[in-house]
Amino acid sequence: MAEEFDAPWTKLLWGVTGLSTVVLWGVSLGWLGVEDLPTWARGIGGICVLIWAVCALFMVRGYRLEGSTLFIKRLYWETEVSLEGLVSVRHDNKLMKGALRVGNGGLFVFAGWYWSKQHGWFHLAGNDILGRAVLLETPRAKWMITPGDPQRFLAVAEGLIGEGG
Repeated sequence: MAEEFDAPWTKLLWGVTGLSTVVLWGVSLGWLGVEDLPTWARGIGGICVLIWAVCALFMVRGYRLEGSTLFIKRLYWETEVSLEGLVSVRHDNKLMKGALRVGNGGLFVFAGWYWSKQHGWFHLAGNDILGRAVLLETPRAKWMITPGDPQRFLAVAEGLIGEGG
């Protein structure tokens, strides 16, 4: 049986997405009326639109736990994460404290590889890193997600610990 979880946006994500959208589209559209614009400048405008579009594609719309598999719902597809051998699952508002990012820091989603002293390297795919972060650890990988109801997610996911998946 599958359990569905939403992934609500926070004010932080709305703010970063809004500001980034204004900047990226401002750079792209700001040069439209400029004559004799160098090719490299037009290229930068195109890159800004491409960055915006790619980040939009990777936004997180929700999560689904089905057996020992976590599905991260993106805009047009789902990312499948095996939770086989789940070692631990925990929720804490301070899970992201001190984390450094290699990835997207808030344009439609917080996603990519992150590193912190307390967790080492982990994948992140979520919308509320300050209040709903849930860390899932398997022998192969660590994933952090942000379900709308972390306590309900914990209750369901904890049932996978010790089952061998």
